[in-house]
Amino acid sequence: TVPLKTGCLVLSSASPGAGLQCEVCASTGQNCTGKLQPCPAGQDSCGTVLTEVTLVGVKILMVNKGCVTSSQCKAGLVSANFGNEVASRTAIACCVEDACTTVNFTMPPADTTLNGLHCCGCFALTTEQCLEDPIKCTGAETQCIDAVGTISAGIFLEMVMKGCVTASMCTHLKEDFW
Repeated sequence: TVPLKTGCLVLSSASPGAGLQCEVCASTGQNCTGKLQPCPAGQDSCGTVLTEVTLVGVKILMVNKGCVTSSQCKAGLVSANFGNEVASRTAIACCVEDACTTVNFTMPPADTTLNGLHCCGCFALTTEQCLEDPIKCTGAETQCIDAVGTISAGIFLEMVMKGCVTASMCTHLKEDFW
């Protein structure tokens, strides 16, 4: 008898060396459209990030689409309340197919159920401008944050942030996620 050899041949429609391509765009509102761009090494998913920022009671919704890492896709809802009607919520949806431009979703409703935690809150450009007010935390915002950092908005600005946040916010800040 002759031993039977079996094997498997895998065919791919992608060209050799071609990586994932994602739609890249940013806009205010719920959706945006942009061009497909190749993802850099390490970014293995296409992500749609919705961010809702509340400033003095006015809600602004922004969307960003582009290449992300699989760990960013696991972020879930990231939310923060800094008091004085200043808050932010960010959610992400991902897909791993090439050119998957149909990832549209809505921001989940805010959980306004008090959870018993109280934090000091402020959002200011300098520590001198930070006038702390007590905040009653809600929903999954089970951590207090006290952070000073620098943001780039054409120029570098110091930011002081204190308030109620989800645990995922702390994790992502440590990892330089955003």
